Amino acid sequence: MSVSASATPRNHSAAARNERTCIIAALELVLDTLFEANLHEVAGRVVVALEQTEVSPPSDQKLLEQLDTLEEMLLDPAVVAAMADRGGPEILLRLQQARTDLNSTTRQRAGKPDVSAIADERDILDGIIVSLARAARKAARAAARHLGQPAIGSEFKLIHLRSRPGRTPAPDTPSDPSTDPAPDEPANV
Repeated sequence: MSVSASATPRNHSAAARNERTCIIAALELVLDTLFEANLHEVAGRVVVALEQTEVSPPSDQKLLEQLDTLEEMLLDPAVVAAMADRGGPEILLRLQQARTDLNSTTRQRAGKPDVSAIADERDILDGIIVSLARAARKAARAAARHLGQPAIGSEFKLIHLRSRPGRTPAPDTPSDPSTDPAPDEPANV
């Protein structure tokens, strides 16, 4: 299985995860050969590497770490010799290609801001602006009632905001502030 350079970032992650699974399977098969050749020390290191990589990693960064661990085993001279006739060189090339593609994707993601975080920040700022505009409207309506000048209250209408659920939108025509409910009284709908 080769990883194409035109693959999408999601495909790079999936391809790297597939390569990880294939390499683990190949190393498990090579263990018997290492034990039969009386290479217990190398077999022990392979077992440790397999234990470190047995759980699928939750992130691409952890996946890269696991690929590094597996590559270290594939580069061990005893493992290279044991896998020479079992596709070892091809497996190593596929691992290196998958890691290169995944590394590239990870770096690209790091350079781009998180769109959802930007949207959340904009929503927060929008909420602050709306709250301030509503407070200014409430103050203007109170001042209009107090001064008897309805024009003051009509200048602060929030006609471009959607109404709250269950409330009707503000009319486009100025209303008499003396008929508006007091700030502590509920509006008649």
